[in-house]
Amino acid sequence: MFKFKIHQLDNFKLVQKVCNEAMINNLMIGVIAPPGIGKTFSLNYFTKTNHNVFYIELGKSVTSKEMYNRILNSIKNQNTNTKKSVTEILREIKMELENNGSKNLIIIDEAGMFNKSRLSYFHELRNLTLYNCGIVISGPKNFEKNIIDWVQDEIEGVEEFYSRVSYWANLNRPTNAEIKAIFKNENLGKTDMEKTLLNNILKSPYEKRSWRKIEMLIQRCLFDQELSSKKDADKTID
Repeated sequence: MFKFKIHQLDNFKLVQKVCNEAMINNLMIGVIAPPGIGKTFSLNYFTKTNHNVFYIELGKSVTSKEMYNRILNSIKNQNTNTKKSVTEILREIKMELENNGSKNLIIIDEAGMFNKSRLSYFHELRNLTLYNCGIVISGPKNFEKNIIDWVQDEIEGVEEFYSRVSYWANLNRPTNAEIKAIFKNENLGKTDMEKTLLNNILKSPYEKRSWRKIEMLIQRCLFDQELSSKKDADKTID
């Protein structure tokens, strides 16, 4: 099955830079990304290749207590549901981070799943980790815009949270230059089918592109080519 060498993509490089910067300088940085462009893979890669990086993924039904419990489980490398109060969990998170005695990073993926009434939890977490941990939060393309709207609506806790974000890093959809480079580096574009696929992708609307979709199209093209070759071989034998 065909898979990109995602390390060559600009989005991957940007996510590594953002995570490293947040970790070293104890910053909170937001990552904004449309679906299917390698955000989660890139965040997971940084988590797996660095020490004291703690990754969680949120969902719409996640409560504040569950979020903090997931963070604590990630820090302690366990998987338990505690009966402790939120205050006790927060105190334990703070203690665990302090005991690490080195730089730490908490990555909260799909933070855009949280509604406006829950964003104050991030502000509380930032206050807790201000001097011993960086935070990277990721969300969909409209995540920052929604937060700005909620600030203007004076939703409690949102302005305090937004003011703590050092900056927002925007991941981009595949550009023509990147797509051509991928085809060249993967030794694609030599057959008629591959050339046709490349031209069709380059003509596709920018706002509808994703690396996931491009990867699937390449997989299908390679499969069709292999199937066609087998049919030709069978005809030759006959």
